[in-house]
Amino acid sequence: MSQQVGVQGPGTLNEQVKQEALLASQDVNASGNSSSIDGLNKGTMIFAFNIGTPTGTSPTLDAKVQESDDDSTFTDAAATDMFSGAAVAIAQQTAAGFVQLVVDRRKLKRYLRIAYTLGGTTPVFPLGITVATHDTARGKVSWPRMIHGRPVSDEGAGRRD
Repeated sequence: MSQQVGVQGPGTLNEQVKQEALLASQDVNASGNSSSIDGLNKGTMIFAFNIGTPTGTSPTLDAKVQESDDDSTFTDAAATDMFSGAAVAIAQQTAAGFVQLVVDRRKLKRYLRIAYTLGGTTPVFPLGITVATHDTARGKVSWPRMIHGRPVSDEGAGRRD
C-alpha cells in the first residue's frame, strides 16, 4: 500500500522534506563544528547523530546547536527542543548510538550548525550528522507517524499491513 502521508500544498513529501549531511561519517578525534545549513524557509528540523563505538580512555561527546545571522559569527542557540523543552543540545554520549534533536527553526536565527566537543584521553568517535528539513515555502507537511519503521496514518496506528 502506497500513500502520501500528511502532505498539504504543492509538491510531494519527498520534495518538501530534504535530508542533508552536515558532517559526513568519519572518525572524529578533536572538537569542532559541522558545516552550516541555511534555515531560510525551513520549519521543523531534525538533527540526527549517528555515533559509532568510541575508543580512548573515558571518551565523551557533547554536541549543541549554534545559530548565526550571517553564517560567520555563531553563538549557542537559545531555543529549546520541541518535545522535551531541554536546551538545543544532546545528552553527553559515551557509547555507540543514534540520537535525534528536533527543533523549530522559526525560533532560531537563519544559519545553524552543530558544535561538538570531545573529552577523555585520546578520544575517537565515529560520527555522522545529518539534518532533515521541512521546506515551508512548498506547503505544510505533517511529519508521518512511524510504527516499526513504516509511516502510518492515525487510522492505521497499531495496525500492521
